[in-house]
Parts: sequence; C-alpha cells; structure tokens
Amino acid sequence: MKKYQLFLLLTFLLLNSCNSEDNFIDLSPFNDFMIELTVFFNSNSTGNYKFDTEYFKTNGFDQLITEPASFEGSMPSNHQSTFFKVVKEYKKVGVKIMAIDNIVGYKLRISAISGYPDGETVVNIENNLYDNEETTIIYNFESNELFIN
Repeated sequence: MKKYQLFLLLTFLLLNSCNSEDNFIDLSPFNDFMIELTVFFNSNSTGNYKFDTEYFKTNGFDQLITEPASFEGSMPSNHQSTFFKVVKEYKKVGVKIMAIDNIVGYKLRISAISGYPDGETVVNIENNLYDNEETTIIYNFESNELFIN
C-alpha cells in the first residue's frame, strides 16, 4: 500500500511541476513589428553570395529564442536583397548576421505594422559588414535600448 501511495504522490508532483501554462503570456494583444533586413552584396563580384542569420524574439514563456536561416545564390542585378520577419512588440527582438561570401553591408529596420498610426520605426541602421564578419543587433522594447555587437 505504501508503494502505491508513493507512486501517486510522485506522479502528482511530476505532473504539477511540468505544467507551465500559468507562466505563459498570450502575445496576441501585442503590436506587430516588422524586421526588415537588407543585405548589400559586392558590386565588383559576379559570383554567388552567402550569409547566415539568426532572428531573435522573446516568446510567451519569456525565453529569448532564435530562428536560424541561411541564404545563398546568384548575385542579383541590384546587388542587394531584402528579407522580412514579423515579430511581436514584446521584450527583445533582433537579428545576428554572419557574412560568408560577397557581402559588404546591411541595413536593418524594425518598425510597427500594427497599433501605431505612422508605422513607428524603433531601429534604422546601416553598416558595413564584410566576409567572415558578424554582428548582432537586439532591440529591447521595455527599455528602448539598442544593443549592437
């Protein structure tokens, strides 16, 4: 009988300790923001380009999560490409860019697509970034601080 009670007690504790629904924050009421990343390619090259990114966002469990992506291909005629990612106006968002081949710079813009009448822009930067270099840009909605590394 004692083993049965111990089993029930351990099962109850295990099931209750694994339930994190109470810690979840519904992000649907938060405004939508667009991360707009434009990557500039070497205009003196006719070869292929290649770079990696990691998009950052805070999820409903208050965890900063990353979503990696890799891009490569033939050089476009305008020597640039723009990529978009929608995030919520919640805690921290950003991107890490890792230049691999034929990259010379980037422009990053984070702006509202809902909840603001004029599409408020919170980040608008442009910098050089060459092959084998990387940079991380994170914006904190709570403190309005921008981190660039």
